Amino acid sequence: MEKEKKQKRNYAKREEKEYNYGVEFFQRFAISVIVIPCIKLFYEIEIDGINNIPEEESFILAPTHTNYLDPLLAYYATKRPAAFMAKKELFDNPILGPLIVALGAFAVNREKLEIATIKTAQMIIKTKKWILSLFPQGGRDKAKKITKITPGFAYFARVAQSKVLPVSITTRENKRKETGLISRLETLFDDTPLFTKLFSSFLTYEIKIGKPIEYSKNLGETMEKWCDEICAISEYTVDEKVKQKIKAEKEKENESADSKS
Repeated sequence: MEKEKKQKRNYAKREEKEYNYGVEFFQRFAISVIVIPCIKLFYEIEIDGINNIPEEESFILAPTHTNYLDPLLAYYATKRPAAFMAKKELFDNPILGPLIVALGAFAVNREKLEIATIKTAQMIIKTKKWILSLFPQGGRDKAKKITKITPGFAYFARVAQSKVLPVSITTRENKRKETGLISRLETLFDDTPLFTKLFSSFLTYEIKIGKPIEYSKNLGETMEKWCDEICAISEYTVDEKVKQKIKAEKEKENESADSKS
C-alpha cells in the first residue's frame, strides 16, 4: 500500500525543468512526424490565420473541441511547444497516462481546482516559449454551436495576465466535380489524401486562427470575446443558454468589483 502511494504522483504539479528541449523534441516528433501524416492519409488540413499567432510571447491556446484530435491539430497549426491541460483521470490510464505526461500535459481536477494546477499554468506562461493549451468548452461538443462554456480559460488568462488565442476546428465535406475513372486516376498525383483518392468525397479539417484576445479582469468579458471571435472566423453560433451564462458571469464579476471598491 505504501509502495503504491509512493508511485502515485500528482500531475497537476509540474516543474519548469520538465518543459525542456527533450520534451519539446518528442512533442514535435510525435505530432508532426507521426500523428499528422497519419491524419493526412484520411483528411485534408487547411489552416487560415497564421499571421494572428503571437511570435515572441506566450499565450493561452483556446480551440473549439469536437474530437480527440483537436489538441494535436491546434499544436500543428501554431507550431509552438504546448503544455496541454487534461482531466486528471486520463493520467491513471496505464497507456495514455505516460504518453500524455511525455508530451507535456498536466492535470486538472474538474470538480475542485488545485493550487498546483494554477501554479503550473502560471509557470508555463512565464517561460514565454511554451504556450498553455486548454478548451473553453470544457469537453467535447460535436455541434457547430457553442452549447457550453466554462470560465476556467478566462481565469487562467487573468491569473497569468496572458492573451487568449481563439482557434476554430471544424470539418467540411468536399465532393469532386468529376467522379469518372479518369478523373479519379488523376487524383493519384495530386494532394488528395491517400485513402480517399478513389472516392467521390472526402473530409477537410478547417483550422481557423482568430485574433488574440487581451485578458480581462472580468471573466465574463473574456468568455464573450472568445465566443464572438470564434463566430467571426467560422460558422459557429452561440446557444442562448451560453449567452445567459456569460451575462450572469459578467454581472457577478461586476458586483464583486463594486464590493471591493
